[in-house]
Amino acid sequence: MTRRQLLQLAAVSGAVSLVPDVLQSSALAAPSSAAKTGKSLSFLVFGDWGSGLKLQREVAAAMTRYARANKPSMAISVGDNFYDNGVVDTNDPQWENKFEKMYPKEAMPFPFFAVLGNHDWRSNPSTQFSYRGPSGRWRMDGFYYKVVAGGGLVEFFMVDTDLWLPQFGAMELGKKQTQWLESALSQSKAKWKILVGHHPPYTDGIHSIEGSMQRVRTNILPLLEKYGVQLMLSGHDHDLQHIIIPSMKTHFTVCGAGGASMRRRFSNNYGPFYKDMTGGFMSISVNETQLKARFLNSELATLHEWVQKVK
Repeated sequence: MTRRQLLQLAAVSGAVSLVPDVLQSSALAAPSSAAKTGKSLSFLVFGDWGSGLKLQREVAAAMTRYARANKPSMAISVGDNFYDNGVVDTNDPQWENKFEKMYPKEAMPFPFFAVLGNHDWRSNPSTQFSYRGPSGRWRMDGFYYKVVAGGGLVEFFMVDTDLWLPQFGAMELGKKQTQWLESALSQSKAKWKILVGHHPPYTDGIHSIEGSMQRVRTNILPLLEKYGVQLMLSGHDHDLQHIIIPSMKTHFTVCGAGGASMRRRFSNNYGPFYKDMTGGFMSISVNETQLKARFLNSELATLHEWVQKVK
C-alpha cells in the first residue's frame, strides 16, 4: 500500500471515529403521495452507472421519462457511482456531469440514497458523505446507515460491502458494520426490510469466480435469515439479475447496468432471470401486503417482473 493510500485510509478512519452518529443515523425519505388508503412507497434502483458514456445517458434518459410519468419517491444507488476512480472531493466536476445533469432535478426531485462500490474507493470514498450539491438530492450518511421510508413501511439497511474485503484495508470497520447491521435489523419493526450493498452474495456474472462473494455471504446470510430480510439489492456485475435460492426466503438482485461497459454472462447457476449486454434499472413499489419489482431497459420495456407477499 502506498503512502497516499495509507493517508486516505487514515482520513476515512478518522471520519469514522469522529462522527459515529453519522454512521448509524437514520435518513427519512418522503412517503409516497399515493399513500391514501394505506402506507406505500415506490422507488428506483440503479447501479454501476457513473461512466459518462452513451449507455449511462440512455439509461438516465429512461429513468427520467419513467420518473416524470410515475413520480417515485426516491432512488437507490447500489454503488460504483463514479468511474473509473471515484470522486476526489465535493468540487469534482463529475458531480455535475455524471449526476446533476444526468438525472435532472425537475424530473427527479427526490433523494438519491447511495452506497459505495469498489471503484468509489479508488479516490477518497468518504467525500461522498459530504456532497449535497445544488439540488441537495445526494444522500450517503456514512459507510453504513439506515433509511426509513413510506411512513415506516420500509427500512433500507445500506452497507459498504468493501469493508468486508481485505483488499480495502478496513476490515476492523467491517466488523463494526456487521455488529451495527445485526443491531439495526433486530430493532426493526418495518414490514419490509431491504438490504443494499454493492457486492452480490450470488451472481452469474464474471465476478462469480471471486472470493469476495463468499466473504459477503459469510457476513450477511445468517442475518438475512434470522431477521426476515425479504430483498437484497446489489450491483458489481454489469447486468440485471433476479436470483432465488430455494432454501432462502430472501430474493437477491443485481442491478449493475446503469452505464458502465457491458459484460457477457459467465455462468448459469441461478435464476429465474438474467439479462446481459443491456442497460437498465429497476422500479419497485411496496405496500402493506406486497412488493412488486420490475427490470426495465432504456426503452422502458419490462424485461422481468415479480411479486413478493409480506410474511
